[in-house]
Amino acid sequence: MQARSNKKTTFNFKTFMTLINRIHPRYWQLLLGFFLGVVATAMQLMVPGLAKGIINSIGRSMNVELIVGVILLFVLSTIIGAFSGSILGFLAKMWFTSCAQRFGIKF
Repeated sequence: MQARSNKKTTFNFKTFMTLINRIHPRYWQLLLGFFLGVVATAMQLMVPGLAKGIINSIGRSMNVELIVGVILLFVLSTIIGAFSGSILGFLAKMWFTSCAQRFGIKF
């Protein structure tokens, strides 16, 4: 294990852009992961509003289509969110590995 130095490092924009440019072919994955995360979040925010309609109709007739829709929306948003997290996690690992190689950190 390598000893850490007490030297403080500052953010270097040029080095950061170099690391970003190393994944140039992976920009589409970054955008896809971000977009899927936004879609999953929007879907998850819709669930409580739709659940309110189910709760308000408990005393009357149950709307089976609404119940199935809320369940499907919840499950689909969870799957999309997991897929988004997987894509972004994979890219984060690539960036971390690239940073470690750039700065000579060994694990």
